[in-house]
Amino acid sequence: MDITFLIISFSSFILHVSCSFPSNSTGSQTAMTLKDDTDCEELLESFALVSANYTFCAIRFARPVRLCQFCVEKYQSVESVHSDILNLEDEKGEQCKAKLLNLDRLQVVDAGFNYVTGLWQRATCNKCFETDSEGNPTKVLNDKTKKILQLSNYTQTCVEQHHNDSYPSLHDPEVCSTCKRYYIDLNSFYDSQKDEGFCMDIVDMMNTTRMQWSTVLGCCLDRKQPEWVFLVSTGVFTCLPLVFYLAAYMFVTSKEQT
Repeated sequence: MDITFLIISFSSFILHVSCSFPSNSTGSQTAMTLKDDTDCEELLESFALVSANYTFCAIRFARPVRLCQFCVEKYQSVESVHSDILNLEDEKGEQCKAKLLNLDRLQVVDAGFNYVTGLWQRATCNKCFETDSEGNPTKVLNDKTKKILQLSNYTQTCVEQHHNDSYPSLHDPEVCSTCKRYYIDLNSFYDSQKDEGFCMDIVDMMNTTRMQWSTVLGCCLDRKQPEWVFLVSTGVFTCLPLVFYLAAYMFVTSKEQT
């Protein structure tokens, strides 16, 4: 609850700041234009705009989680403008970071940048993209991410084509039989990459797919059968001593009576 409140509060603040400045350019275009503009106030305006865009995108694609895939450009815009703040000077030769950073206890620019990068890092978004020579993420998905998205698409397409609506929450035999190989391929590939890991987009996708497969479609019923065999066997062996002692007691009692 507290985390949600902080995110919404921060996004509201950023949106308020961004609306206070007129602008006719997008985040990435603004950063490029500012290379030739030495006005630090322009940088502050740009940072407010790109931060607001990223925050809106992050909340918009919170469920299902698609933060990494759909917000990467906005994240790069935030990093670009923040880099300009750290490195560019105004027309008087004064560094913009001296005018905009660490001047008061609020430290709004730093807090905004830390929020953006912190959310990106918690989602481990870099694991889904190719990186440049400096280790920064590009907009290109890496091979393993492309592969698992393809396998997921095969699985979902099969489910949509063969799912019988007459089995809303029960075992759907046709889907389970026809789509099993696609699901196994998807699940096996995901497990094989656990050491390297995936971004949160893929983790959330797999959690949803597994829940759909086992709970909604009921395709894991075959796994439950060995559990019942084990439980019945355990119950039988647990009752054997009781049966033995009861038989012995009856035998001794009948012998005493005779």
